[in-house]
Amino acid sequence: SWIGDTAEIHLLEGDWNACLPHELTHAWLGPEWRSLPGILQEGLCDRMAKELGPFPGWKDVPGW
Repeated sequence: SWIGDTAEIHLLEGDWNACLPHELTHAWLGPEWRSLPGILQEGLCDRMAKELGPFPGWKDVPGW
């Protein structure tokens, strides 16, 4: 979701690493992409998430 011009990303604590690449793509595309049909937005985000994730070594991050 967006607050003004700022993206707001909500992730579930136990599933953040799987969702983060998809949600970052939404944020990167910005509000200008809202004119695309939802299915295209989601498909593009899914495709980019495959390219971006999973994040290797994320379990090595202190605190996770």
